[in-house]
Amino acid sequence: SRFQYLSQPYQYGGFDGGFWDGTTNTSGELTVNLTPPDPEITWANLQYPESGTIELGDSYDVYAQVYIETITDQVGQGADVQAWIGYSTTDTDPATWTNWVIATYNTDQGNNDEYQADLGANITTQGTYYYASRFQYLSQPYQYGGFDGGFWDGSTNTSGELTVNLTPPDPEITWANLQYPESGTIELGDSYNVYAQVYIETITDQVGQGADVQAWIGYSTTDTDPATWTNWIPATYNTDQGSNDEYQADLGANITTEGIYYYASRFQYLSQPFQYGGFDGGFWDGTTNTSGELTVNLTPPDPEITWANLQWPESGTIQLGDGYEVYAQLYVEGITDQTGQGADIQAWIGYSTFDTDPATWTDWIPANFSADQGDNDEYFTNLGAAITSAGTYFYASRFQYLDQPLVYGGYSTSGGGFWDGSANVSGFLYVSDPVGSYPVLYTVTDATGLYANIKFSGDVTGWLPVDMIQNGNLWTVTLDMNPGTYEWGVLEDDGSPDGIWLVQGDNLVTTLAEDGSIEGDITYTITFVGLEENESNIAFYPNPSLGFSTLELGDFSAPVAYTIYNSQGEQMKQSTVTQLKTTIDMSAYSPGIYLLVVRQGADQWVQRVVKR
Repeated sequence: SRFQYLSQPYQYGGFDGGFWDGTTNTSGELTVNLTPPDPEITWANLQYPESGTIELGDSYDVYAQVYIETITDQVGQGADVQAWIGYSTTDTDPATWTNWVIATYNTDQGNNDEYQADLGANITTQGTYYYASRFQYLSQPYQYGGFDGGFWDGSTNTSGELTVNLTPPDPEITWANLQYPESGTIELGDSYNVYAQVYIETITDQVGQGADVQAWIGYSTTDTDPATWTNWIPATYNTDQGSNDEYQADLGANITTEGIYYYASRFQYLSQPFQYGGFDGGFWDGTTNTSGELTVNLTPPDPEITWANLQWPESGTIQLGDGYEVYAQLYVEGITDQTGQGADIQAWIGYSTFDTDPATWTDWIPANFSADQGDNDEYFTNLGAAITSAGTYFYASRFQYLDQPLVYGGYSTSGGGFWDGSANVSGFLYVSDPVGSYPVLYTVTDATGLYANIKFSGDVTGWLPVDMIQNGNLWTVTLDMNPGTYEWGVLEDDGSPDGIWLVQGDNLVTTLAEDGSIEGDITYTITFVGLEENESNIAFYPNPSLGFSTLELGDFSAPVAYTIYNSQGEQMKQSTVTQLKTTIDMSAYSPGIYLLVVRQGADQWVQRVVKR
């Protein structure tokens, strides 16, 4: 600078401390150019992707970016910029490459301009290719971009890599297992379904069965590598399980010998190598993913009939041609304890005129299933319909399960069991010739009004209780009767074995003449108000009687006497009792049903007795 005040000498100023002295305070310096310099490419890259794999002819878009101050930081494509994507079969400096594909402007990316080119469309041969970007601004030198940080340098910023296949490789089994079950136990011949799964990308992740997949379940008696096994059962497609396909096979149906077996899965896609699956995580390796284990036992023995009886009735009297249903039960574990009729069971009711072992009898009538009785099955048949002659008959049950030996059932008051001729015996049926019958109306008046289940019992019914019809305190029953003289009475069925006998004194007697006229008792008025509980103090055993039985009393609180009647109502014996236990001799009586009436003071106790 130069200054002058008035006409004084000039003074010169230097930068920026004072008078110019050429050292401390010097002149400023200005460069004046003719035109400003062009901006330059200060950053370029290979943006995306780093690498990839395509089939020959597929598209493969490659992106790259460039920065030029005041050029690319404007909106839209910067002027005078050219871009290429180049490729080579060798991973060398892109400046040496000769194959460059023109890239087109794509978009602004911040202050950068992004370009793209379809590299796949320009490659005509399969192989591995390396690619990078190239940019030029105006006619300045080329700048090369690497992935994905800046100018290509071969170390930090490098070329991308593209694999071009001629045809896509077949997908492969990348996962297989033994899904379920891990282990089990069966009987020889039983089913044992085994499940396994496999995964093949693009094959099993489609809906339904994947194409060209084969599956097997294999087994061996040694826990070795499944690849060494020889027993393989084709498995069938079961269902989709997510992206996997599940297969199954019945292993049990293919094993013919008892023992311990190891099993695994095997899969093959197209003609690729077999792949083996273990439980339940993936390929079999013998440690983490292992074989399943199956124990096969011999078939257990068939169940057997362990109980059978003659259920009901113990005895009866009918006329020839009358029906007489007989019931019997049996138990076979696992068979009769199911709902409904047990399979493979045959049942019969047999009869004989001799009270002998039923195994020797020849007359057997098939019995039909009646109902479940707890865990037992009950069968029945109409024995009366099979008998063609009047007489005395003995009957028992017979059962067979599958082709096992026949078993025979007998009756006892405790429920019965296998026939043994003593504890469990045959039933007894007396069949008389039919004669002309007349209806006889019996009328009983309950003067006490205490009873709700009065039943008729007498010779005509074989002393079996018969329901009566109630109308207030009046109870009636009409019976078809043959001419003859009959004892009878009534009882209250209170659920006890013999009920409460309601007739005081001797039994009532009805006489029916050949012309149908009636003499004797056909009406009765009940005034008896019930027995004391002392009937439980009287017992008669054994019953059925083989000849001698014992009448046992609990006390002598009143005089005791007993009377025995046959099935026709005839008095067979009458005697007083002088001790707590009295032996009654019935050895001279014919086999059949008798009635024992024990009277103690005003009370009486009635017992049906079967004489063998």
